[in-house]
Amino acid sequence: MSTQTLSNVDTEYYSLVYDEKMETTILSFKKNCGDERLLEASRMITDFVAHYRNHKHITDTSLLGPISIEAQKELAEEILPVMCALPSKRMVVGLVLGTDVFASYAAKNISSSAHELHDTIFYNHIDKARKAFAAEIE
Repeated sequence: MSTQTLSNVDTEYYSLVYDEKMETTILSFKKNCGDERLLEASRMITDFVAHYRNHKHITDTSLLGPISIEAQKELAEEILPVMCALPSKRMVVGLVLGTDVFASYAAKNISSSAHELHDTIFYNHIDKARKAFAAEIE
């Protein structure tokens, strides 16, 4: 049986990796990327979850910037339901919020719209999220 893996993604706007030890996908935004790249990255998460069958994910939105209501709706109603239906366990999402009020509001809005699909834990720094998710496996 092949052990093919998906390649980690590193763009000007975001990085998406699968941490094998934590069995967690991690999406980190590097700067304001706009709706199109947010949705692109979110669809890639779905591909990673389908491939690795992981039920844990961290998104660092601290540098995301504002996103439109339309993109929030598409993420909550179209992308998250597909992603959260893939693993055999309930999805656990670590959401890192930054100081940008609009980005934090959007992230919380998306999370609350899809609360029946996954459990969300909010963090104020990516290192705290990684430490919490890593502690689950120790």
